[in-house]
Amino acid sequence: MLALNATVAPAAIHIIYPVPGISPLVALPTHSRTVLVLALVAVIAAILDLPAVASVASVTALMLPIFRLARCRLSFGSGVTPILATFTLFWFAMLVAIELLSLCSLFGSRLAWTAALLAIAIGLELVAARLGPADALPDLLQLRPLVKAMREPWTIVVGPVVLVLGAIFLQSAYLNLFTGINYADGQAFYLARSIRYLQDGNLSTYSTVNDFLPHLHQTISAYLLLFFGSDMAILLLTVLFGAFVCLTLFDLSRLTNVPVSLSLLAGLSPLCATIVSLHLSTTNFDVHAALLILLAIYFLVLFLRTALQRNLLLAACATSLALSIKPTFWFAAPGLLILWLAALVVVARMKGVRALARVVALAGLIVVVGGIYILRNVWTHGFSSRRARWATAWPLRRFARSSICSSSTSWHRRPRCSRLTCS
Repeated sequence: MLALNATVAPAAIHIIYPVPGISPLVALPTHSRTVLVLALVAVIAAILDLPAVASVASVTALMLPIFRLARCRLSFGSGVTPILATFTLFWFAMLVAIELLSLCSLFGSRLAWTAALLAIAIGLELVAARLGPADALPDLLQLRPLVKAMREPWTIVVGPVVLVLGAIFLQSAYLNLFTGINYADGQAFYLARSIRYLQDGNLSTYSTVNDFLPHLHQTISAYLLLFFGSDMAILLLTVLFGAFVCLTLFDLSRLTNVPVSLSLLAGLSPLCATIVSLHLSTTNFDVHAALLILLAIYFLVLFLRTALQRNLLLAACATSLALSIKPTFWFAAPGLLILWLAALVVVARMKGVRALARVVALAGLIVVVGGIYILRNVWTHGFSSRRARWATAWPLRRFARSSICSSSTSWHRRPRCSRLTCS
């Protein structure tokens, strides 16, 4: 342990205290220099009004320290665990950035977005440098190696099925390059809400009748529209989430010691349902909600297998994200609650009541970030989960007027708009 600290400490110290006589940039570790270079590229691109370049650079700068933390501190599972941990932590960082920018009414500013993501990236890089790699642990899961998949008798049956399901997935991804958002809900319900967020600069104005609902997908869509100016990016993001659904199911089935070939079939099994293929080519975000719920289940099961408390923090992040994306979360909430209670019982039995209190407090704070929209409903309009006279708001494609209506007017008495033309 002392030898490990001796090797990690200089790299951490150089970030704050460069070696005399050496350029501060050269004294930094390679990954830290990469983050700083990407940050510089992102800032220059934002100033020169190159939004796509600024987005790619800032997102990559954020991903690098997150992946470093996941690989060094959160990799005590399978080979897929660091990838899923990176994915979860990245979107939780995006959720935090969304709430902070909304609080400052800078949600529609590209420069503010770039600065927020880079600030989080640099902060995480400092944390990763100070923590260094974790202590080596024995193989707690003892999963079947992936190379044994070809030797399993199921391969003869699974192989052709996997090829067909993979072709279906690639077909959905290919169609998203051409279709665009071509149905009523996406155009008049979800996309309009994203555009109003950019116009208002925050999430508290409530310019549409459905702003009391969870906001994560619409705010992510707003970010993509702001930086890429195309709805194609929203559809391609759906494909990415669909791919991670398959990956999460694959690794979740491996945690139950299912043969590797059957785990691969389990991962691709959602593609057997026509509705899944349909949602992969639309801006409906049921696939996103399903993935975040699956990630919460995955990290809770991983904790029950390994008893490592860091998995509970990842499960809390995934639960927070699932809470903030769609009311579908509440259908899965009872099952998640059972898993959470089982995990907390394990913590209490192994570490004691004080450790249990710390885990509950930290996990609770993380989950609250995903439920801020509920607090915003209560604070701004006096209801928690639905606005007054919900029946009068149907169909949901009718929008309340934002810039003309006075904030003192009661919400359910405000004039409404058909599409974007006020009546």
